[in-house]
Amino acid sequence: MKLLWTFLLIGLLGAAQAIRPIDPLIQQVTVDPSAILVPQDDIIGAVNSEPSATWVAGENERLEGFTVDDLKVLCGSKAGDPNALPLAKPLTLKRSHHPDVELPKNFDPRQKWPSCPSLSAIRDQGHCGSCWAFGAVEVLTDRFCIAGHENVTLSTNDLLSCCGFECGDGCEGGWPERAWEYFERSGVVSEQCDPYFDTVPCKHPGCGPVKPTPKCVRGCKDDELWGDSKHYAANVYTVGPDVEDLQKELFLNGPIEVAFTVYQDFAHYKSGVYKHLYGGVLGGHAVKLMGWGTTDDGVDYWLIANSWGYGWGEDGYFRIVRGENECGIEGEAVTGLPSVKKVVV
Repeated sequence: MKLLWTFLLIGLLGAAQAIRPIDPLIQQVTVDPSAILVPQDDIIGAVNSEPSATWVAGENERLEGFTVDDLKVLCGSKAGDPNALPLAKPLTLKRSHHPDVELPKNFDPRQKWPSCPSLSAIRDQGHCGSCWAFGAVEVLTDRFCIAGHENVTLSTNDLLSCCGFECGDGCEGGWPERAWEYFERSGVVSEQCDPYFDTVPCKHPGCGPVKPTPKCVRGCKDDELWGDSKHYAANVYTVGPDVEDLQKELFLNGPIEVAFTVYQDFAHYKSGVYKHLYGGVLGGHAVKLMGWGTTDDGVDYWLIANSWGYGWGEDGYFRIVRGENECGIEGEAVTGLPSVKKVVV
């Protein structure tokens, strides 16, 4: 009998040694996300010690004192909702009809269109899940300048507050496609007419979970008339997921709005070419896809402007792996052409 217990004990000890604990970094968050502070040293350490990593993790000043819940607020791009109202006009998929376009190995629109200052501007959405609105407004702003129509900064506040439930839930998230439909239907005023509401930094900890969506006020802060300040989009369409189609669209017409899935490690991105390694899902995020390139080590990437201010990433920008639909970055692209029409209201 003693011998039997001895064998059982040895077997249990061997099994215990054979079972390795699952790395908590690659699991979804199971503790209260309001209690997890950023930076997360475990994630930073794991990324920087990963031999295959193509990027560097670290502390970002913009997110100092944030919790995981706070980070989720910034991820305001909604995925498809079966209960949402259908688009008034389904968006068409645009395929490239320029087979003779020779694409460079590296492309940065700031070099091709140096007279467009908006291409070099990094904006900050504050403590509001308005990335879906910022991505759209920044792209249309750039395209107005690139097309030679006008050098103007368009208003995120107009879109965020006046599109209403058709675009989503304002500071609690929205759909990029609906933003472009709003541009085509209602237009968007200039930033000078209707400036962004959340310009005072909120120091963490102590900020609320999300700032309330501002009320729609159809009137300019200056003497300009609301209707005269409207700028419209025309021929709104989607692009991709073919990489070459995305590249040709960027090269010929300028930036595109894209959405992707954000994981916890993305908050700690400092430099390099991002590829998800550790941490759970935070939500969807919409950004401005600008260009592309290849590193000296042969890593293909997309160049993207974020809306978290200059104190995050590579001075507000980041690069992400190209050609692998990393985090879905190549699967949800929407844009449109600037219109010269004016509607008096």
